[in-house]
Amino acid sequence: MKNRPGRRARQELWRSWRSIARRNAHLVALALLMGLGVGLLILLLPIPGWLRGYELGLLTMGIVGAITWSIYLMSGKHTENLGRIGEELTAASVFGRRRQLAGWHLINGLTFQRYGDVDHILVGPGGIFAIESKYTTVEWKIVDGELVGPKRDPVKQARLGARKVESTLRSGKNPFEFPVQPVVVLWGPGAPDIETGWTIIRETLVAEGYRRRMWVPQLAGHPLPREMVRSVASKLKRELANRTEERPKIAAH
Repeated sequence: MKNRPGRRARQELWRSWRSIARRNAHLVALALLMGLGVGLLILLLPIPGWLRGYELGLLTMGIVGAITWSIYLMSGKHTENLGRIGEELTAASVFGRRRQLAGWHLINGLTFQRYGDVDHILVGPGGIFAIESKYTTVEWKIVDGELVGPKRDPVKQARLGARKVESTLRSGKNPFEFPVQPVVVLWGPGAPDIETGWTIIRETLVAEGYRRRMWVPQLAGHPLPREMVRSVASKLKRELANRTEERPKIAAH
């Protein structure tokens, strides 16, 4: 999949991990030398060949695992990694093989100035949807018809993203005037328990990710002619390609 979900988060993670590894190259080299010394000691021990192979494999996994886990912790990018997981789970839920065959298109990570990016834009016979994915380990609740949690309001974020997509569709050549439905999909142990799997908050579909069979069928608010589906999807894909090429590379710090 060329336009993979969570691409921006994944790029930021790799930049951070590479930077941490370079800055701590001496510690990585020390760990590898220690592992090599222990490995040589194992080779010299008078033990059966199968046990020697087992211990060498265990040592290798331990050294590599320790280095990898240390880099991960030192990067401080745990939240970004969870966000990437949420985006991948949402993309798999709304863009399976059947929906692809039915003429749906998924555009991931379309960026806007002074806003950031819309995680997913789903275009198909059921309409156009701007989807925000969240993976949370901290509890969110629905209280008096509002989504209450520790971070910035994802419903507001999804509504603003939908307006940005509508504005993009109205601009340039071949403008389209069509409503974009905002959607929030929540994953993880902190996601609210929604009995029906979904609810409407401020005209936004808020879904409990793991109850996929309940909320995915709700993505059918405004029917879109098949010819228009292809045109809208093509325009958004061109926008994605243009903005990806224009986006400057971010140096890792």
